[in-house]
Order: sequence, then structure tokens, then C-alpha cells
Amino acid sequence: MPPRSDRRSGVLAKVYMAGPLFTAAELAWNTELYAYLRRSKCAVHLPQVEVGSYTKNSEEIFRKCLQGILWSDVVVACADGPDADSRTSFECGFALEKRPIVLYRTDLRRGGEPGSSAHINLMLSESASSILVSDDLAGAVALVGSRIVLAVEGLKRRGFPPKLVESVADYK
Repeated sequence: MPPRSDRRSGVLAKVYMAGPLFTAAELAWNTELYAYLRRSKCAVHLPQVEVGSYTKNSEEIFRKCLQGILWSDVVVACADGPDADSRTSFECGFALEKRPIVLYRTDLRRGGEPGSSAHINLMLSESASSILVSDDLAGAVALVGSRIVLAVEGLKRRGFPPKLVESVADYK
């Protein structure tokens, strides 16, 4: 079943949000960015909304997340932290040959590889179609959200890459 957010008309793009969702702050950030992107005419698959309780069967959670990536036109991934969240890194790796990836970073701490101006893990930064870095924490959701929308509009103008894989069943 497609995410509930796909039922809207006039959608700019279908977005899969990848990022950590294990603390109150992460859940709140994700919820605010999710709302911003939806107001900006994006249909959004956010695992904490679409999957619901993480007390469910782990295989069910895994499949719903992969289905969300395959449903999407673009993956928007948070690269905060000294090193990006391992689940987020997996989701970006899974998406790499299938969807464009827009990475964003709001973390003031330094991370990533030596010499990386974005302070993001080399494998993530090189797989991204677009990297957005913001060190302005005041109004960060609106700033990051507006920059994500601009990146998605640019990707849409260039034509999203063809969807080479359409089903999770192709992987089992």
C-alpha cells in the first residue's frame, strides 16, 4: 500500500525521508520537516509515520521502509552526527542506483572524512545528487526544508532517473 501522503493531488515529488528517529529531538525534527515538505506539495514517506510502532515484526519494518524508497522519486537523508546513522546509511546505499539522494546536515560538530567540506561520510557525500549544509539553527526546519524543495525541483526539471527496480521482491 502506498504511503498515506501519496493521496494528495498536485504533488511536486514523492519523498522518502531517511534519518535517525530514536530520540525525542529526532522525532520532533522529523515531524516538523515532514510537515514542511507536505505543505510544499511533496508526498512524504516518513518511517515513523508510515511504519508506526517499532514493536512490530522487524521484517515488516524492513520491507515497509524499502517499499517507501521504491515508491519515492527522491530520498532526502539526514547526515547529522559525528558519523551518519547506520540505518540512514543503509537506506542511501539501497537507493543509490534507484533514486537521487539529497543529503542535509544541520550538525555543528565536525564529522565525515578529512578534507570533506560538508563534514559528511565520503560514501554518503559521493552518492548524493545534492548536499545541503546549514549551521544556522534558528529557523532550521524552514531553511533546510526550503533548500530541500529547491533541490527536488531541480532534480524534477532534469527528470528523475528511471526507476530500475520497482519491487522489494526483486531482492529476495
